[in-house]
Amino acid sequence: MGAECDGPCSMSVDAADDAACEPGAPDSSHGTETCESTGGGGAAADDALNLRQHVRRAIMKGDVHAAIDCIRGTYPEILDSAAPGYEVVRFHLATQQYIELISAGSIGEAIAFAQSTLAPMRHRLAAAAAATASACTSDAPAAAAATTPAAPPLGGTSPSEADLCNVVALVAYEKPAESPLAWLLGPAQREHVADAANAAVLAAARGQPPQSVCVSGLERLLAQLASVRATQLETNHNQGEDFDLRQHLLPPVSNISLAGQQQQQQPMHH
Repeated sequence: MGAECDGPCSMSVDAADDAACEPGAPDSSHGTETCESTGGGGAAADDALNLRQHVRRAIMKGDVHAAIDCIRGTYPEILDSAAPGYEVVRFHLATQQYIELISAGSIGEAIAFAQSTLAPMRHRLAAAAAATASACTSDAPAAAAATTPAAPPLGGTSPSEADLCNVVALVAYEKPAESPLAWLLGPAQREHVADAANAAVLAAARGQPPQSVCVSGLERLLAQLASVRATQLETNHNQGEDFDLRQHLLPPVSNISLAGQQQQQQPMHH
């Protein structure tokens, strides 16, 4: 059976909950993961390691509710819908709750959760998209064009209404595990959500903006290297080649061929 965005995604809000991850929200239970408080929002990053481990284990087991309880007990600002900067992790935690309900076959609970939590989230995403579109200048359509990833991870660094519709559409399939959206039910999706939660907790523990820990040092270094290379090209009036990471990681093809020939020419000893 095909999945259309006009289905569950357009449900009416019977009990709109402005918080993306309410502790009492329905969730599938795959075991209970307990956690210990690490001392509040001022705790150092090392002190939050225990919490991050508990959160990751809970999510990887499918117990998103337990992960949310762990986060709420120490860093409640992460789950506060009014707090800026944590929209991505709230999106992932909420949608993963829904995914786990579908995976467990709790369709009724999944629909109720979509009505109470995902529907308000859809309205916020639509409003944010409209605000972004209105801010774009009419003479730069290419910059304003939105691109939808053809593969996971879901949501990436900027969740969209289309991402949410993909998740909710799982309910339209009689066998979600055999549907085109089956990848949402796999461990890779759980790991992606766990990574987002880990980054959010680490940022809260350090007292830093969430975005600051979402990019590794290596990624920042590569971005800086590419920027320097682009500046060089501009200074040289675009004379030269664009930055290509493969040129710095892989030996020249001629060297690879030469090494292969030398290996073939070596006599075999019995």
